[in-house]
Formats: sequence, structure tokens, C-alpha cells
Amino acid sequence: MKHKIERTKLNNGLTILTCNISHLQTVTLSFLIKKGSRHEPAELNGITHFIEHLVFKGTRNKNMKQIATELDLLGGDFNAYTSYENLTFLIRTIKNYWKQAFELLAEIITQPTFDKVNIELEKDVINEEIQMIEDNPESLLCEIVQSSIFPNHSLGRPITGSEKTIKNFTPEILKNYHACLLKPENLIIAAAGNIKHDELVNFVIERLKINPSTGTKIPVEQNPKMHFPFLVKDRRELNQVQLAFTFPWIKASDPRYHISIILEKLLGDTYSSRLWQKIREEKGLVYSLGLDITSFLDCGYLCLTMATAPNNLEKLIKITFQEIRKLKENLFSKAELDIFKRQAEISILLATEDSVGLLENMLNSELIHNKQISTQELISSIKKVTPYHIQELANEFFLSNRAGLICLGKVDKDTLRSLYLDAIELLQL
Repeated sequence: MKHKIERTKLNNGLTILTCNISHLQTVTLSFLIKKGSRHEPAELNGITHFIEHLVFKGTRNKNMKQIATELDLLGGDFNAYTSYENLTFLIRTIKNYWKQAFELLAEIITQPTFDKVNIELEKDVINEEIQMIEDNPESLLCEIVQSSIFPNHSLGRPITGSEKTIKNFTPEILKNYHACLLKPENLIIAAAGNIKHDELVNFVIERLKINPSTGTKIPVEQNPKMHFPFLVKDRRELNQVQLAFTFPWIKASDPRYHISIILEKLLGDTYSSRLWQKIREEKGLVYSLGLDITSFLDCGYLCLTMATAPNNLEKLIKITFQEIRKLKENLFSKAELDIFKRQAEISILLATEDSVGLLENMLNSELIHNKQISTQELISSIKKVTPYHIQELANEFFLSNRAGLICLGKVDKDTLRSLYLDAIELLQL
């Protein structure tokens, strides 16, 4: 089903998006701020995430208990999250309550009190969150991957910040940075579900008051230099070795995005993918593996993650690079390609079955392309992918001099380096 998407940009720079789905009984509403942790100066690392937490601790008119109660009374799903490039607040409720949901979100986001006692308590909470990441090998590996690819750049710093940076946050610092975030041109208000575009636009104009001159502009360093190193982090207490294979990849707006979707599924993102079948089902070297493509507005990378026993390392590394080489060297069959095309098409359609999925797709199109890319357009592009497209993309990015390997666990660094150097030669055709 084709859904009507409408867009209005107000004179102050604020953008409003809606996707009307008249048969639904629900509305998903989002306030998205187009600033994330990559926009933070080093000394304020973690401040966007900190503000995300703190706005729920109280406003000029409501304390944290009242906010929590009102969220529960709306009876829907609520989420807030900070990414490297955005800060998002999202609520899903029934259609009769969308105005109450809007007013509550607007008050939370625009009128936080930044109480000193709450700030100190939240520092403890976020320090616990940081320790939780440190204690989880998979989460820690992801942090190490990001910092190794983007050293000395804001993309390489943790979204949560560090104990060192957040301990210096004061009410004044937080208020000033909040004012920088909350500029109309940084804000997208989006809704999907049983809601009319004009009603939302009029309600925003009537109820949301943001001063265009508030705060100063937050700069960002574009097109960061990326690194793909060999790196070992000793964690003797781990029984398994955590591995991450990293490569440069396309940025979010690259027109080959649809080709990337198929390659991702073919290589390691599905149960019938080549790596899953070879490494897990045929060889039994891992319990699970992950393939993630991280695409920013100006750069991207591909990361394969897996964990195995130390005595399996040689086999695992060699097989992984052998399978990547096959993508570069050989075309695969139309029958195999059709499996992953169908899987991709179904995944895309499933994501449009509810208002949350539709809203997220609508926001991604706006942020990445500054226009709407319909589900039908994306599926049409996927249907046109050929084996030659996959091979071409693989040969462009899977290069021996741009192949990183990051290891977390109990291994001999020199032995692993030797295995790695031998294996990356497989990428040379």
C-alpha cells in the first residue's frame, strides 16, 4: 500500500513530516534533533546523551514522577536515543491522544530544569551504563572498533562520554549546550499513523515556541580520515576471542545503497549467507556472527564480528577472507541472487507494516536524501541488482591494504599478526 507523505518547512527552519495511514488506530510521533555525539567538542563528549537522560528528570511544571505517570497514561510505547548524528524522542499512542503526547514531548524537550541534584544522580547512572559496556565483550568490541576507525575524531568517541568528561557537566554547561541543540533548523517533527498533516502543522505553530536565535551553531568536522588497523586488546579473563573484520564502505546517501543491502545479506547477515553456512554450519567454528554496515552522512564502514575459541583462530580468519575473495573473484548464480533479493524485499515491506517502521523510513529519507525515497522505489532498485553489481562493489572496498582486524581476548599478538598478514593476501587478485 502506498502511503501519502507530506512535508512542510516553517519559516523558522523547522521541518514537519507526516505519513497518513487512516486505517490505523495509532499515531507514532517523533521529535528529532539533527545533532548527535559527533557534533560535540572533545571536552563535552557525552553531553548530548546526558541531556537525553536529564530532560525526563523534570520541567518547569512537572517533576520526574509526574512525567513518568503521564507517559504511562498515554498507554503507548516510548523511546529516546542518542546516535552519532541525531538525538531522537519517539512516542506511540492511540490517535485520540496524539495532542497530549505532543504537548508532553514538547515540554520535556524544551523546558528541562537541569536541577543540580538530578545532574549528580544522573552522572552515577551513566557511569553504571559505561561500566556495563566495559563488562560486556561484544559491546566493548563495538566501542573499540569505532575508536580505532576514527582516532582523534568525534566519531571515535563513545556516545555515552567517559567518566572524565561527564564529571565536569554543570547546570550552566548543560543549559548552554541544550540551547545550541534546540534551534528550529535542527528539529524535525514527524508523525505516522492516523493523523492529518495540516492538523499537526497548525498544532506545532500554535504550541511549540522556540527562539530561532537561541544558542550558537555547533560545527562538525566532515569527511573524517578513516583507519583500518590490526589491533589486539588483551583480555585474559575471556574464554573466547572476540574478532572484528573491518573495511571502508559507502556513505548513507550513496546511490549503490540497494546493492549494499544485497551484498550484506549474501555475505553474512542471513542464515543462508555464505559466511553463516561455511563458518557456523559446515565448520562449527562460531555460535553466531554479525555483519553490520555503519553509514554516516559522509563516510561508512563494514564490520564482521564473531567469537571463537583461541585454537580456531587460524581456520576462522582464513575462511573469512577466502569467502570475501570469492565475492571479488567469481560471479554467483541468478538463483542465489534471487534468494537475497526476495529476503531484502520482504524485510523492507515488513518494516512498513506499522507506524513506527514507516516513521523511521520517512525520517531516514529526509535526513539522508532531503527527499522521500518510497518503498516502491527501493524495491525497484533492489530488483535491478545483478551479480556484476555485487562483484564491482566487493572489488572496490575489500582491499588488502584497507582490511582491519581487531581482536579482544587471550591471544599471542605476534602469532595473530602473522595469521592476519597471510590471510589478507587472499584479497589480492
